[in-house]
Amino acid sequence: TVDSGNDAAEEGTQMHLAAEKEDLDLLDTEEQKAEVKKALDYIASVKAGYGDRILEIHKERSVRIGIIKKTGKLDVLHVHKPEFKWLEIFDFKFGRLEVTPADKSLQLACYVVGMFDEFPEAENVKVHIIAPRTDHVSSFVYTRAMVPAVHMRIRATIDRLFDPFKIPDGHTPALCEKCANTARCPEMAGSALALAKCLGLPMPSDFDLGMASRVTPEDRMRCQILA
Repeated sequence: TVDSGNDAAEEGTQMHLAAEKEDLDLLDTEEQKAEVKKALDYIASVKAGYGDRILEIHKERSVRIGIIKKTGKLDVLHVHKPEFKWLEIFDFKFGRLEVTPADKSLQLACYVVGMFDEFPEAENVKVHIIAPRTDHVSSFVYTRAMVPAVHMRIRATIDRLFDPFKIPDGHTPALCEKCANTARCPEMAGSALALAKCLGLPMPSDFDLGMASRVTPEDRMRCQILA
């Protein structure tokens, strides 16, 4: 039986809560407990490597991301003593799918911008992604000097996502999944058609994204997202 999206989301919330509270008894299965423990053990090993230089530890901490006028939530934040000018963000991913590495994660890039705004004395923010179920751990250090480039990356992504006339710079699944114009994107047509044939969807050989009358919106969107 394949879990529904709601089941997976509920499980993820439960595992995040157990990690936040450091209480494995909040979990239902031994597998869940083992995966959360891996995440907690990783953070503990990082913390131990710094000795006594960590000043504060925050969990489920809100961060204001001014560039997009939104608020995010950090799973774990380590604030080091002022003389080190160093922050550390840990992000849990308890799903079963492949995750974006720390240096490519737009989510973490947004968090970093918010942290540099909030902590003007900080010069470095190290981000970690911990995805125990896929045995993925990655980290990346952002410096304050990189902030202008990060701003440009975020703004360029927003432009690509919401400009219906923007042709994307290559097929980038992480962006395409979020794009408001996927249903009519000409860059997606070829890969969508090839995948549709494999899936056995009723798509004509001369398919293009404007032929809505011959293909249901659900089938078209399905093959484009999978593509």
